[in-house]
Amino acid sequence: MRSRALWLRTGWSRSELYRHVEWSFWHHNFIVLAVLLAVMVGVGTYFELSPRLLALGVPLLVLGTTLGTYLGLMVTRGMRWAETALGVAVMLALMAGAVLTDRAQLTELIALLTALAVLALVLRAVARRRWDDIDWMASRPERAIRARAAA
Repeated sequence: MRSRALWLRTGWSRSELYRHVEWSFWHHNFIVLAVLLAVMVGVGTYFELSPRLLALGVPLLVLGTTLGTYLGLMVTRGMRWAETALGVAVMLALMAGAVLTDRAQLTELIALLTALAVLALVLRAVARRRWDDIDWMASRPERAIRARAAA
C-alpha cells in the first residue's frame, strides 16, 4: 500500500518506481553487507579459520544478500506456494554452499555459486516484470479490509 501511495505521488512509471525501490534496497543492503563482511573476516581471523574458507564465504554472503533482495522484490502479490517453495529452495542451496565451502572440490562450489548467480538474475527479471504488472487497485486498503472480513 505504501508503494502505491509513493507511485501515485511521484508520477513515476512502474519501471521507474521499481528502479528507485531497487536502488533503495541496495543502498541499505550495501551498508549491512559491509558490516557482515567485516564481522565475518573478524570472526574468521579470531578463530583462525582457513583463508580459503573466508575467501569462498565472501561470494556466498554476497549471493545470499542478492537472492534475498530479489526474492523480496519479487513478492508483489503476497506469499503463495511458488514463492514459499522458492524461498525454501534458495535457503537450502545457500546452506549447501556453506557446507561445500569447506568440504567440497572447488569446481562443485563454483558450479553452485554460478547457478545461484544465474538464479539471482532470473529473480531480478521476474521482479521487474511483476512490478510492471502490479495492479495498484488490488493494493487498496479497503480491498484488504474486505478480504480479511470475508475470510
